[in-house]
Amino acid sequence: MNNYETIEITKEDFLPYLHWCLIKFQIDPSSRRGIGGVNHKIGGFIDRFSNQCVNWIIFNHLLRNEKFKVDPDYFFYREKSAKKCADIIGLKGENGKVVPLTYFNKTEWVHINNAPFIEVKTLRKDQQIAHLGMTQYRDNNYFVYVESDFDELYLFNLIEGFLEKDFDMSMNEIYVKDNSDNVLLSSKVERPNKIATIRLMGTYKGADLKEHNLEFPMGKNPRYIGSIEKVNEKDTINPNKRIATKITDERFIYDPWEEKLNEWLPIYTKANSIQMIHKERKTKGYLFIEVEEPCFLNEHHLEKGFYKINFKILDRSGKETEIFNHKSVYDNVNHNYPVFPDDRTDELIQELKLSYYAER
Repeated sequence: MNNYETIEITKEDFLPYLHWCLIKFQIDPSSRRGIGGVNHKIGGFIDRFSNQCVNWIIFNHLLRNEKFKVDPDYFFYREKSAKKCADIIGLKGENGKVVPLTYFNKTEWVHINNAPFIEVKTLRKDQQIAHLGMTQYRDNNYFVYVESDFDELYLFNLIEGFLEKDFDMSMNEIYVKDNSDNVLLSSKVERPNKIATIRLMGTYKGADLKEHNLEFPMGKNPRYIGSIEKVNEKDTINPNKRIATKITDERFIYDPWEEKLNEWLPIYTKANSIQMIHKERKTKGYLFIEVEEPCFLNEHHLEKGFYKINFKILDRSGKETEIFNHKSVYDNVNHNYPVFPDDRTDELIQELKLSYYAER
């Protein structure tokens, strides 16, 4: 049974969520406000909340051989403060059996003792960083990381008959003297192949995240690997000024000026396989390395040779303290060395089974 395979979100999966979105947009106007205080119209609103359906779809995939599924959270709230609860609130099985993992009491959710507290973190396929606000963090909470890939035209698949209807949008040729450079385009639109695909990357406890992530308070921005490019040795550092420093740990934090600021997100690799190539004073924006034996560096497989690691800065506008790491660290397919965090997916499934079957 492959829990990490790519699965497709179908129209049938997405329509209940879309219905929930339309209701929420109407009865909860405060939720329309996005990042920067911008009030979204319905299209942007749906797009902003599109990842929420992942919470239930991914778990129903993980529990596909069990006699129960997760119960979708379709609650609506008058008070924004009352929304704080786990992403998975209960389990639903045969004959209408429901096993709550939490319950609502007057103005707040109260989690049931010993029930797993689950947060689902959905990251875009093109996203490079995973982060978590410290207000969400708890040592024993489970954080389930999922990668999503929504088609940029996914909404076309939800508008019944839209693409099938023959709208005459042809223009009279009298307007066009010469279009030999094909500046004017055809109005033909093809239906996108999918709404979205998702796949489980891995499941971790809060304590795992705390151990592997770096903490950034307000005003401090992480630096991360933007790209890695192969280069010729002659394009690195002049041999007369070159210093080679071996990376001796499987988890390494670059600290060019030895300021102990923990500003660069961790690098995961095979110990003693790579050496940094630098001058006496290392650079902050990039780093040359020599790979002495084939190995992985985070998600990148590197053969012997010279490479340039380009770092980027993530500009943060948030006012809370957050913890960060490269997204690839929490993707099970990249766990090539023991130093990576332990994936607890099987452990979480077992806990859910214990919660469900303990209820008679």
